[in-house]
Amino acid sequence: MIKKEVKAIRYLVLLWLILNLSLLPLAAAYSPNDNEVSIIRKPSVSYVKAGFGRITPLSDGYPDNTNPLKKPAPAVMVVWSLFSALLVSLMYFRFNRRAEFNTAFIIILAVLVGGVIIIFGYRIIRSNIGGHCITGLNIFQEDIKAAIDENMLRVGSVEEYKFRGLCGFDKIYFVDKYEDVNVSRLNDIPEIVDSVNSSSKDNLFLAAASALERALYIGSINIPSPHYLCFEVENGILNMLLEGKGDSTRLKHKENMFNCGPTIVEPTMGEVENISKEAADLGLNETEIVDRFSETEDDVDISRQIDCENQDALVEIEISPGEGSELENFTYIEWIPKNCIDDITGILETSGDYIIKGDPLIVWEFGDIDEEEEIIYKLRGKCNETIDCEAVMEGLGFAERVEKISNLR
Repeated sequence: MIKKEVKAIRYLVLLWLILNLSLLPLAAAYSPNDNEVSIIRKPSVSYVKAGFGRITPLSDGYPDNTNPLKKPAPAVMVVWSLFSALLVSLMYFRFNRRAEFNTAFIIILAVLVGGVIIIFGYRIIRSNIGGHCITGLNIFQEDIKAAIDENMLRVGSVEEYKFRGLCGFDKIYFVDKYEDVNVSRLNDIPEIVDSVNSSSKDNLFLAAASALERALYIGSINIPSPHYLCFEVENGILNMLLEGKGDSTRLKHKENMFNCGPTIVEPTMGEVENISKEAADLGLNETEIVDRFSETEDDVDISRQIDCENQDALVEIEISPGEGSELENFTYIEWIPKNCIDDITGILETSGDYIIKGDPLIVWEFGDIDEEEEIIYKLRGKCNETIDCEAVMEGLGFAERVEKISNLR
C-alpha cells in the first residue's frame, strides 16, 4: 500500500515538474497589465545609403525599438498541459524500473521543452521580421519625403529614385490631393477613396492584396490627370522618377515599368518626330505636328488605362485641358508598335471621327475641347498583346491653337 502511495506521489511530483518546465516560457509571457510580450532591442544607430547620395540615420527615436509579440492563448496552454500530462502518464506507468524511468524522463523532458522552444521561437522570429518591416517603412517615409523636398527645388531636373527594403506591400499609390481626383478609378480600395474625400494630408498609400495597410504624407507632389499613380513593388523595390517643379515634385514611372494604374502619356521629342513621320502618310504635315505638339503639351494632360474584357483589350484615353485653356481643333494620335500588333484592321472598335493606318496608327480628330474628353477603343482578341506592349505604346496630342480663357471651370 505504501509502495503505491509513494509511486503516486512520485508521479504527481514528476507531472508538476514537467508542466512547470514546459510551460515556464509561456507562463512568463503573462503580466496583469499587458496583452503582449515585449522583446526589447537595445537602441542603436545604423546608416542606410539613400537616394541622391544622402546618408539617413536611424536612431532610437523611432517608436519601434520594441517588437510586440502576441501572448499565447490560454486555450493553447491548457491543451499543452493536457498533452504533457498524458505523455507523462503513459511513459511513467509503462516503465517501472529505475533505469527505464530515467530514460523515459529524459525523453519526455526533451520532447516537451523542444516543442516549447520551437513554438515560442517561431513566434519570436515572426515578430522580429515584422519589426524589421516596420523599421524599413519608417526609413522609407523619411527618405522619400527628403528626396521630394530636395528635388522640388531643382526645377526641370529629372532624377531616378530607388528604394530597397519595403516588405509586406505589393502596390503603392500616390495621389495628388491638390487636384480633383477621379476617385471612381480607386474603388477597389475604399479606404483610399475615403482619405481622398477627407481633410487628411496623406498622399501615399501602401496596399497588399487590394487592402490598404498604411497611409503616409510625403510632402508636396505633382501628378497630371487623373492625378494618381500606382506602382507595383517587386522584391521590396520601388523605382520611379522625380522632376522638380519649384513648389512640388512631379512623380513619373520609369519607362512605364511596374505600372499598375493609368499611364501618363508623355512622349519624348524623338518619339514625337517618329510618330509624326508615320502620320505624314495620312496627309498630316510632319513639321506642323511637331510644332503644334510643343505649343500644346503644357496645356493638356493625357492618360491611358488598359483593361481586359474577356480576350479583348479595352483602352481608355483621358484628355484633360489645362485650367483656363481651350484646345482648338485637337488631334490625338495613338501609336502601337508593329511588333506588338501587326495590323489593327478588322479588330478595332471605337467611335468618333478617326482614321487608321495598319502600322498600326490611329488618329482621332476633335473640334474644340474645353473640358475632359475620353477616347475608348477595343482591340478584339488582343488582350495579352496589348497589356504586354503597354510600356512601349505611345501617343501624342496637339491643337491648332490654345486659347486662354477665364472662369473655364
